[in-house]
Amino acid sequence: MLGSLAAALWGSRRSGVHYLAPGLVARRSVSEGLGVFTTRPVVTGEVLCVWGGEIVPTSRLVDLPEGRRRFAVQVEDDLYLVTPLLGTGAADLVNHSCDPSALLSGALTLVARRDLATGEELTFDYGTSDSNPYLGFVCRCGAAGCRGRVTGDDWRDPELQSRYGEAFAPHILRRIRAEAHDPAQGSAWDSITSG
Repeated sequence: MLGSLAAALWGSRRSGVHYLAPGLVARRSVSEGLGVFTTRPVVTGEVLCVWGGEIVPTSRLVDLPEGRRRFAVQVEDDLYLVTPLLGTGAADLVNHSCDPSALLSGALTLVARRDLATGEELTFDYGTSDSNPYLGFVCRCGAAGCRGRVTGDDWRDPELQSRYGEAFAPHILRRIRAEAHDPAQGSAWDSITSG
């Protein structure tokens, strides 16, 4: 499936059900198959992408084929935004980086973390949106400070919290604040949201 999607999106600005800013296109990425790249300079804070799609609970997400789960982003503790099969576009190809070029603004919007030159890849840190305990993959982003592995607990890292400030998905920000208020709350919070 990824092969046919790659063919459809190669060099495409196709946005599907998403908003993708002008001057962003899909093409081959050094770190992970395909990615999204700039074809023009981008300024810090510019809105680059707003994802759209269908909201599904975790119980439904796990029943979806891998090809569909690949295009999901966690938006609440038990909810995911999944791109409809016929709505996939270049915005679905934003890769992870441990030193991202974009940050979350809310649950569905990516903004430029810094000025970007033509040809730079649009990336964000999946640890700012995903708290799924089953998330885990080897990271090949190539950043100097690469964590080596991305997990659903990365948001708990004080260094990441300091680096990204408020640039976490709202459900993650609530967890961070709850744990900061009462460090023991972390395990209680997890039992409430998983049950």
